[in-house]
This record gives sequence, structure tokens and C-alpha cells, in this order.
Amino acid sequence: MRTKFYTKAGDKGSTVMGKKTLAKDNDLFNVLGMCDQLNSWLGIIKATYGKKQSGTNTKVIEALQDMLFICMAEIAQAYFSDRQPRVKILNRHTAFLEETITGIDKRMPALKHFVAPGGTLIAAQFDYARTLARNLERAAVGLNRRRRVSTELMKFLNRLSSTLFALARFENYRSKCKERAPRYSV
Repeated sequence: MRTKFYTKAGDKGSTVMGKKTLAKDNDLFNVLGMCDQLNSWLGIIKATYGKKQSGTNTKVIEALQDMLFICMAEIAQAYFSDRQPRVKILNRHTAFLEETITGIDKRMPALKHFVAPGGTLIAAQFDYARTLARNLERAAVGLNRRRRVSTELMKFLNRLSSTLFALARFENYRSKCKERAPRYSV
């Protein structure tokens, strides 16, 4: 059987998930859409690396993408059931982010000022991914007020943007592209 991409039922501003019909602007879809958007952007970064440059950072990106799918599954399960989600972000996922940050930080000069986004193309893409992760975290905080999201998932989302910032810094460092401090007198 082929995948069915449409229902022919038209679009009335709602979506059926399982046995529930929800408005397309429901907070759940906002958070899931932000996860998807960030995941897609990570795919762009991975494609930018290309096959010649694939290595450690490509593996980190793939791990982040898989973890974002886990986030989506956990959030959807938590929204539709009062039972513990079967698929969820665990302490080891957050630890992976923290280890990635620590590993990069050990190789980098100390950060003494804010860093203007940009530098190399890949660093700029990681900077943009960081902003997407922050938006996702804020949306998850809002969803958490209405439907409990696990503490570990919230901790993970917080570390995710920090990981992406570290990856942006590392890309510039690796490419010998000097970080630029913002100028406050223009």
C-alpha cells in the first residue's frame, strides 16, 4: 500500500491525531512543529558539511536529530495519555549534550564577551539552530503549564541551545574565523 498524503476531507483548521481532533493552532502542534523545524534545519547543516567533511559533528547532528524525534514522541504521548510515555528523553540524552558542550569548551579559548552570530556558513547555521532551539524551549514551557512535560525533557531542551552555541563557536574556531564581539556604539 502506498503512503497517503491527503484525505480528500479538506482543511477545516483541525487535525485528527489518534481518536482526538485538535485545532491546528493547538499548543501541542506549535511545539511539535518547532521540533520538526529545528530537526529540518539540522538536516540542512548536515547537508552543508557534505560527505567530504562528515565526521564527529555529523554524528552529533544525527544524534540530535534522533533525540528531537524522541522529544516529539514524548510530548505527543504526554499530551494524549496520563500514563508515563514509552519513548522519552532520559538523563543520558541530557548528559550527551553536557558532554558535548564540555568537550568543545575544553578545546576553545575562554568566552569573555557576547559573540555576534556568523563567521563561517556552518557556524551561522548552528547559530540559527540555537535560536530555533530557544523558541522551542519557550513554547515547551508554555505547553508545560497546561499539560505536564517531564522535568528531564525541559532540562534537555535548555541544554540543546547551549550545545548548538558551542558547536557554532567550535566551527569558527576550527576554521580559524575570529569571533566578533558586538559593538554597542554604532
